[in-house]
Amino acid sequence: MTATQPNQYKDLNTIDLYREAIALTKARSSGDKELIEMTQTDYEDCLKHKCRKIDSIYHALTANETILDKIKVEKEMLDSEKKKAENNVKGIKKLLSYLVRTLPFSEKSPKLTGKNYQFTMVKNNDLTVEISSDLNTWSDEEKEKFCFQQEVITTKQTVLRTMSGETYDQTTTKSKPKTTLIPNLDELRKTHINSGALPPGVKVTQEYNARRKRIVGLDMEASLHTGDLLPEIASTEGSN
Repeated sequence: MTATQPNQYKDLNTIDLYREAIALTKARSSGDKELIEMTQTDYEDCLKHKCRKIDSIYHALTANETILDKIKVEKEMLDSEKKKAENNVKGIKKLLSYLVRTLPFSEKSPKLTGKNYQFTMVKNNDLTVEISSDLNTWSDEEKEKFCFQQEVITTKQTVLRTMSGETYDQTTTKSKPKTTLIPNLDELRKTHINSGALPPGVKVTQEYNARRKRIVGLDMEASLHTGDLLPEIASTEGSN
């Protein structure tokens, strides 16, 4: 318990305020009326600041919990928008591939040209296999032809060593085999190429990688004329 001073409790931290409150309460519990009267102002001031500290802790806690709740909601919204954007990107790339597969392009790497941008479509080396059905629902014949049985065994090795590095104990444990069906993508592609029957929910398509290019400074007609002129410019320079 400290001596009485104006605003002596204003700058004390929570722990010191509690210590002062305990000391004042203990002193006043003696029943000495003179002491109780002398410490009354200190006691009330100490309790006032102690209560303010507790209230400020409450407000700080609830304020930060509110911030966390808002961040959680924002994260969920961002995750949702991210998923939506990922699906849109996937869908747009599929659209570009669909255009190339559908339209009668003669060149090996077709170009889709706009006013400002151009896509050069390069065929992926492997056909894309999409499976929307559960492999376990396929018939036994389909599983036999188009599935692998994947068996995963996890091995865990635990070594105890002394502080000098010598092996004290060593154990090796293996998990129970986990077996799952996985598709035989090569066989699915081969069957598609040979126009064979595929299991339900299986789609095999030729996809393309879209290489992007910014078209700067020339319209299409001018670009074509430039292509014709460059050989002439080269031959003129060579004759000089």
